[in-house]
Parts: sequence; structure tokens; C-alpha cells
Amino acid sequence: MRFSTRCLSRFFVGLALALISWLSPAVASADTFEQRDLYSFGQRDPQGGRQPEDPPILGANGALYGTTRIGGTFGKGVVYRFQPTDSSYLVLRHFVGGTDGGSPMGSAFLQAGDGRLYGLALNPRLVLYSLATDGSDYRLVFTFPPGAEQGGVFGRINWLRAGPDGLLYGIYVTGGSNTPPSTGTLFRIGRDGAGFQILATVIDPSSPLTFGAVGQLFGTTFDTIYRLETNGTGFQTLVTFPPTTFGSTEAEGGVLRASDGMLYGVTNRGGANGFGMVYRLQENGNGFEVIYSPTVVTEQGHFRAPIFESGDGFLYGAAGEDGFGTQSFLWRIRKDGTGWQVLRRLFFNGRGTTGVVEAPDGLLYSFTTGGQSDILFRIAKDGSGFAPVHTFPTSEGFPLIPITLVRGADQRLYGLTDKDGIAGRGTLFRINADGTGYTLQHDFGTGPAAEQAFVPKALCAGTDGALYGVVRQESNAGAGVFRFDPKTGAFTWLQTFASGILADRATLFLASDGLLYGAIDTNSAKTERIFRIATNGSGFVLLRTLTSSAPSFTGTAALTEGPDNLLYGVTTRNGTSTVPLLFRLTKDGSILMPLHDVNVGANPATNPPADLLAAPNGRLYGFTSEVLFAAEADGSNFQALHTFSATTFSQRLLAGFDGKIYGALPFGGTAGRGSIFRLAPDGSAYEEVAQFPGDPLQGQAPFGFLITAPDGAFCGLTQGGGLAAHGTIFRVSSPAQRVGIATDSLGFDLKQRFGGHVVGPAGRPIDVLRSDDLQNWTLLQRIPNPEADATFRDPATSTLPARFYWAIAP
Repeated sequence: MRFSTRCLSRFFVGLALALISWLSPAVASADTFEQRDLYSFGQRDPQGGRQPEDPPILGANGALYGTTRIGGTFGKGVVYRFQPTDSSYLVLRHFVGGTDGGSPMGSAFLQAGDGRLYGLALNPRLVLYSLATDGSDYRLVFTFPPGAEQGGVFGRINWLRAGPDGLLYGIYVTGGSNTPPSTGTLFRIGRDGAGFQILATVIDPSSPLTFGAVGQLFGTTFDTIYRLETNGTGFQTLVTFPPTTFGSTEAEGGVLRASDGMLYGVTNRGGANGFGMVYRLQENGNGFEVIYSPTVVTEQGHFRAPIFESGDGFLYGAAGEDGFGTQSFLWRIRKDGTGWQVLRRLFFNGRGTTGVVEAPDGLLYSFTTGGQSDILFRIAKDGSGFAPVHTFPTSEGFPLIPITLVRGADQRLYGLTDKDGIAGRGTLFRINADGTGYTLQHDFGTGPAAEQAFVPKALCAGTDGALYGVVRQESNAGAGVFRFDPKTGAFTWLQTFASGILADRATLFLASDGLLYGAIDTNSAKTERIFRIATNGSGFVLLRTLTSSAPSFTGTAALTEGPDNLLYGVTTRNGTSTVPLLFRLTKDGSILMPLHDVNVGANPATNPPADLLAAPNGRLYGFTSEVLFAAEADGSNFQALHTFSATTFSQRLLAGFDGKIYGALPFGGTAGRGSIFRLAPDGSAYEEVAQFPGDPLQGQAPFGFLITAPDGAFCGLTQGGGLAAHGTIFRVSSPAQRVGIATDSLGFDLKQRFGGHVVGPAGRPIDVLRSDDLQNWTLLQRIPNPEADATFRDPATSTLPARFYWAIAP
């Protein structure tokens, strides 16, 4: 029989090693706290980004990547990924604007040989940026010379291509009107931003660069086709198109080097009928030939998008607008000029670049205007099977806000969002303690009507592995108390209230007697209801109904269990009084004892305590307005322990591993983006132990309350920031908090009992769990005082090939 300290997730696999290094003298002080985001909400926002300017590009992994000019959380555009295999859309990056960059240019977007995505954006100068294909490691690589951000006659029509030599080649356009004409500056640059070099300038550039057989660069202007070497030498005009009746030929489509070694391109005007042409020529400029001229004006168009060659021998392309300026269309033609076909007529796209890309599924993808919004679509190469696969909206909302987080009996984290989901009614989610494995457990807007609800409010974890919670409104009724079993996915209502009894604020917890206690507050009725119910839904008792006759103000629903097994709470439903009342209540509801008016802070009535901490020392702690207060369990010694410089939004406090009181401050820290603080139980020794950064792509404004992760660190939620500014799950840890098993101590004693030593903070009990299958865990031993005796022993024997052990903070 072999034994292992492998654990439930990779978070815990690395934990034991981390603890061994923590015990070594070289590690920083045990009071050094680290704050980092584990998960960013909203990054899968289906409404991320608006107005895509180009078709997506095909990534090396078969996914499609693209950008939008505007939209996203900050209105500055996004980088997105679309997966053809499952039609999933994922926002990889929300541009912030300013020095971060924004308004990315779809025509200047590529995946280079190193696998990273590169593009051009504005900040407001023109910049080169890059990021990994999962959206991470965003970098501003280079800032172009002043004037490069002008964008030419028709706005930003800059281009970027990856060269066979590992360098990036592109064009930026300057000049705001046709008089004087626009100027294109051809450049090359290293992927790290080094070696920027201007290669040449051209008048009225109209297409991206193309690489020939030996690495030469080819491009078009409105009137010419040109060639030059990659070092900028040997510039040569290969073809000059004759003027047309209405001006230049408008060779907007660029050129493509096809499999036969010839260059192919398209124009908007010229040709035999004046409706444009499809042409080809050799790389040396010889053999220019018009292979097709449209015969009707509805097949003339602004062919600004580069064409591409498919394995079926056809060239494919798109027109931004036809000759009447009323439609866009997709087309194909064989390289010998036969088989011209308009595959699909689409809504008018103006001068937008509307090319197509072929995915590994053999279908063509592009975008078009769907009348009210832009849509990404797919279509077969013969023009059949047209189908929208993603809609870029005309406006964006904020569909997801996390509201609470708990630790389940399986040691995973569970939480609620008050929006998001199919109908925007809120969700229940699960995530591993290391930030991996985010899954949607229940969507309150889907499923049978009897299981639907609006805006979940409170959540707690049962010892039976189930989750219990409160929603503001159950289906067409009032508030509801539910039970959800993560193992089976079973969802049931334990109790529902009449339609007028809504839970505008709520709390719910599992008390020491194994029953659920909760409180819901209904603003419109100025009523708070305190109740009790068994975990199977039986024995519902309305313990107290508290009302207010004072002018309307915010309800509180703050309720908890004290060390004496009595209920403690704060209510604003206190008759004619506008001052929140701290009270004590017996668990049968028979005796309610007023303890003290919560009369500290600037606005206790409008910002009353949303929760209470009944600390192990027997005192009660809470927030109101900008004040942290404390009182004895009988209401005596009520005092303001600490006054903050801004409203704290009634955060809940946590009794820390070191006996101090911890809390989250939404506007703390030097950047004003939030902090985690602690202070002694008497209010002294206040300090901020962790600060949230000013980077808007990281979590900001922590709110709600902290919970203890399985390894003893703190976890919580932020209200803002993150990849989509919809908040994050964060983790704050120090070596003094962490719990684990010292792997070098494992072995058998003289009685052949397997065991070892745990490590963790002084004064905190540690539970050692064991499992034979990594699925079912049982408590082997609780070590109440690890600083005195950290030993655990397993007297049982097993015929299984492995047994697993796990140390957690209960």
C-alpha cells in the first residue's frame, strides 16, 4: 500500500511544497500579505464589443480571433475569440483606452509565428500591442511617431502583416482629405518593438502588404500596383491603372499570391464594362491580364478586403457595397476567370472591409450588418447554409455582478450573481479554491417555471454538502428559500413567501442546532421577517416580524449566531425610530431584547449594518456608515472602534487566525481601489495589510465579506475591475495563514500507523481528512492546538493502492 499527499485540486498539490519553503529562513516575514485575483467575472460577457471592422483571422488552433472598434466595458473595443466547433464567443481583452490603448484596428491584426496576437490601436497615439491567445500578458510594444494616428481619408485604414523573417510589416496612413491625398508609410518592426524602420511612402494606399515567393512586398494604391524589397530598397511601380470616367480605378482589394505563383487582385472601377475587374499578373509585373469584368452594376463594388484562395481552386472575396450602394455581397471565381458567382447578398456595409475567412470546418466566416446590429455569420463555399453565429449588439449592459461567496462542504467556493444567465435573473456558480474550474451550477432564469427566480440574495453551505439560499422573488411569488445539491443538480424550494413579501435584503446561515435561520427585509412594506426552517424544508417558523412607521429608509436583515447560541441582529424596523437597533433574540423567537441603538456614523439610517460578527471573544462587531463599532453581548460597552474616511458600505468582518479583526475597505489603499485591514479586538493597532492595485483590469472595490479558504487564506469579491469591470474573486494570503501537510514528515510509526505533521497558524485548529478515491473525504483527526502537537495518525489499514490525506482550516 502506498500513500500520497496529493489533494483535490492542483491548488493543494503545490501547497505542501509552498509550506516547506515557508518554513525555511529565506522566506519573507510571516506577516507579508499577498493579494491577487483568482477569477474575473464578465470575461465571457456575450455582449462584449461592438462594430467589428474586419472578418476574424484564423488562429493556429482553429479558433477565429478578431477585434471590435468600440464597445466592451470601457467603450474602447475588445479582442474576441470565436470557436467554430461550439460557436462559443469569448472576450479576451477589453481595451481600457488612454495609455493602455483602444479602438483596435481589425485590418491591423494578426497571429505571428510565436503564437501571440499583434495589432494596432490608439492611445491616442498609434501603438503596436500584443497579447497571448487566452487574453493574458497584454503588452504595449511600440508607440509610432506623431501623426501616425491620423488614419487617412476614410478613417483608420492601417494594416499589419507577419513576415517570413519573423518581423512585422505594415502601413500607417496620414492625411485627412484627398487634397492633399493620403500618404501611406510602409514600415517594419520586431515583435518586441525593436528595430522600427520606415521602408517607403506611397500616395493613396488602398490595401495591406502581400509577400511574394522570395519575400518581396507587394501592395496597391488607388491607381497602381507596386513592389519593393523587405529592406525598403528596389521600390517599383508594376502597373499603373488608366483613369476611368469617374476618376481612379480604386484598386482597393490588394493582391494575393495564389498557388500558381500569380498575383490576383480586384478593383472597384475600370475593366471592360466600367464595373471593376478581377486581374492577375506575374510577380515581375509582366503578363497583366483581366480575367473577369462584371457585366452589371450590382456586381461592381468596393473590394477593399483581400481575397483568399481555398483548396477547391476558387478565389473568394467580398464587396463592402455594390454599385448602387445598397447591398454588400460575397463572391467567388476560379483562377482562370470562369465560375464567377455571387454567393450571398447582404445588408449594406458601407466602405467597411468585409472579407471572408475559411475555418477548419470548411465554412466561410465574416460579418455583416443585420439591420439593427452587426452579426458574425457562416456560409458554405457554394453559398448555401447561411447562418448567423454571433450578434454584436448596438448597446451593452453590465449583465453580471457577484454578490456573495461561501465555502462548501466539498471545500470548493460557491457564490451568487444577482444578474447574468439566460434571462439575466442571477446564477449560482462554483469554482475551485485556486480560481480554476468555474462552472454554472444553476441559472435562475431557466428550467421549469417553478424553479425560476429573480435576483438571489443570500447563500450558505450545509454540512450535508448542499447549498441553501434566499432569492428576492420566486417565480411569480415573493421571496424564496431554496436548497441545491451540487452532486445531483437537484433544486428545491424549502419555503416561499406571498407575492408581496420580497427579499430586498436577506441573510441565511446554518446554526449550531442544525437548523437554518434567516432574515428578509422588504423595503416597500418597511418590514423585516426573521424565520427558522429545517434543511429538509420542514418546521418553518416565523420567529419575528419587525415593522417601521418612520419615513422610508434602507432595511438591514443583519442576523448571526453568538457564542452563547442566541441570535443577534441589527434592524431598522424599529417603530418610529430611524436609528438602527442592536438586539438579541432567543431561537424560538419568544424573547427579543433591545441591546443598544447603533447611533454612530454620519448616516446610520441610510447605511445600516448589513451583517454582524459575533467574535470568539464574545463581542459583537459591525459596520455602519463610515464607522466600525463593537459591543458586549449584552449591549454594554458600545463604542466606535475606528472611523474611516469614506463610507464602508456595511462590510462584514472576520475573526482572523491571529485573533485580530479583519475586513475589506472598498476605497482603501494608496490607489483608493480597496484594501484589506485588520485591527486588535479593542480597536487599536489598525493597519492595511493588503492593497488593491489601480489597474482597472484587476479587481477593485472589495465588498461583502471575507471567507477562509481551505488553506487558511482569505477569499472575497470585488465589485469592480477585472477583465470586464464586473468584479473578481480575490485571494489574500500570508505564510502565517497557510495550512498543509509537511511531506517530509510522512511515514509509519512503530505500530505501523501512517501519519505525519501538519503546519499552520498558531491558535487555529486544523482538520486532517482522508480519502481512498479523491471523491469521498472523511475526517481523520482534528488537531486543536497544532503549535503544541502537530501530529496526526491513521490507525486504519486498507487494501487500496493509495490513500490520500488533506489538511484544511475548518
